[in-house]
Amino acid sequence: MRKRNHTAKQFGSVAEFMESTGLSDLELAKLLDVDRSEAVRLRQGRRFRSLVKPLKVSRVCRVPIEKLAPSGVA
Repeated sequence: MRKRNHTAKQFGSVAEFMESTGLSDLELAKLLDVDRSEAVRLRQGRRFRSLVKPLKVSRVCRVPIEKLAPSGVA
């Protein structure tokens, strides 16, 4: 099992992460276990209505949770 690099680059958005890594909407959807349409919403910068998925997206895409939290939470 590969160790995680805790000093890995942080990204300002999911779109920035996708561009940097070359991931498509479909590939991101598979990584996050969401529909492709949800991956498109993430790339477009839309926010979530709950805190469950943003935690996973933050971890996988290395985007600060504050950028993903529902309006009024962060």
